[in-house]
Amino acid sequence: MHTNHIWWSEGVETLFGFVPSEMESTITWWRNRIHPADQQRVITDIYRAIDAGDIAWSQEYRFLRKDGSFAHVLDRGYVIHDAAGNPLRMVGGMTDITASKLAETQLREQAALLDKAQDAIWVRDLDHRITYWNNSAEQLYGWRATEAKGRSIKELLYTDDGDFYRATRQVLETGEWIGELAQITKHGQPLIIENRWTLVHDDLGNPHAILAINTNITERKKLEAQFLRAQRLESIGTLAGGIAHDLNNALAPILLSMTLLKQRAQTADDLTHLDRLEASVQRGADMVRQILSFARGVKGQHIPLQVGGIRKAIEKLVCDT
Repeated sequence: MHTNHIWWSEGVETLFGFVPSEMESTITWWRNRIHPADQQRVITDIYRAIDAGDIAWSQEYRFLRKDGSFAHVLDRGYVIHDAAGNPLRMVGGMTDITASKLAETQLREQAALLDKAQDAIWVRDLDHRITYWNNSAEQLYGWRATEAKGRSIKELLYTDDGDFYRATRQVLETGEWIGELAQITKHGQPLIIENRWTLVHDDLGNPHAILAINTNITERKKLEAQFLRAQRLESIGTLAGGIAHDLNNALAPILLSMTLLKQRAQTADDLTHLDRLEASVQRGADMVRQILSFARGVKGQHIPLQVGGIRKAIEKLVCDT
């Protein structure tokens, strides 16, 4: 360690392409092949570990290959001390982790794209534990990713797990399931969610996890319910219009007959009863006209209300009763 001498194994040629004749057995040769952006950090840390009396040291950095490209390496060393505790030498090895670093980068990029998706996306293992939870899932359900990961999706989102288990059984049997489920947020707010579940397999083809892409359709369901109510009201209006039209046809002959009946009245009481009957039939006809106007969609109008006339009509009705 005090001589800065390095012995390289044949693995250096396998990993980085250098043959022994091209390599120098000095720490300078090793240091000069560390990526410039990593060099100061690695050198400072290795001397810090030696001066601090650490037994082990490790760092990740980029190392120059013979072909001019850089490999991501994990370098691990173990410091050997003499009886007095002084460092004598370091024994270690470099592992090429370029492939795993590339995979990590791809996963981060994919995760970043998923976080930008408008739909809530989560992944759970076959024991229902959440392993991935994107930003839209945080916004929709109120649970942060750090709170959701590792917890049971069933306990987090469902009060009635019957439909949940049926959907899970189908996705395990067929590999996919699409449907609607009732779910809840962190604060207990009910949601209607359109779910698209896909079974994910591992490298050996065994079922490994379930990927879910969820769309909140709660407001859409409310609008659909309002539209159905409006359709029902329209149907009721059409029915009421038909009934009112038939009633109007039935009342018209009665009103026309009142004039003839009055001419044949023998006493004042007969006229009184006929006037009362005519007024009742006329009120019925007025109500029929109002129902017909409503059924046809005629816009209402604000008119002055003659309270005195209404009072007299009610007074007469009460007295007659």
